[in-house]
Amino acid sequence: MPLHSPLLRRLLAPLWRLLARWAPTAEHWERFDLTIEYRKFGRGSIASFKWYFQGASRVPVNSLDELKAWLIGCSYESDQSLFASADHWQHPSDFERLRRGDCEDHALWAWRKLIELGVDAEFVVGRHASSAVGEHGHAWVLFRDEGGREHLLEAVAKDAASLVRPIEEARHEYVPHFAVTKEYRTVAFGGYLEDTRRRNGAPSPGASRWGAA
Repeated sequence: MPLHSPLLRRLLAPLWRLLARWAPTAEHWERFDLTIEYRKFGRGSIASFKWYFQGASRVPVNSLDELKAWLIGCSYESDQSLFASADHWQHPSDFERLRRGDCEDHALWAWRKLIELGVDAEFVVGRHASSAVGEHGHAWVLFRDEGGREHLLEAVAKDAASLVRPIEEARHEYVPHFAVTKEYRTVAFGGYLEDTRRRNGAPSPGASRWGAA
């Protein structure tokens, strides 16, 4: 799931240069409000994010516990295996029918259901911190509970304890790149800035604080 392109790098280059001057040690999770076209979230992202909320859901979910239980009953399967495609993002209704898919399919469904529950949630793309830059693209969900505490939902996890964790426990395992909110506003993260520097072979002024990625 490549999250960069020559066009995107050209469009964002002035912003990255500015950020590098005044925030050289920015954390991976530092947020920057930025308009990002949905296609930049991954090769499989071929429709606006509003599309994933169209049509009726066949799976009633009345609580976070019910959401977790349904996800745990789903199976992880690669796009290559399911669709003979390098990257294919399923509509939540298709995912409900198959109950099989990769991280984007699980996370998009969870994002929609959380928002239907009235939860402040975001769909996020990036990578596992243990993966090399540019490899192993990943998707997950961030949400805030009624008290405002932020949690990370790893939608492909197969046990309840691993599926939802406070962000303080999980953030070191992930490098976020882009997110989209329930209002369809987009956000870029410091993790994308750092990964862009590394891909381009540029020195990282904040390497000592960013940690291994």
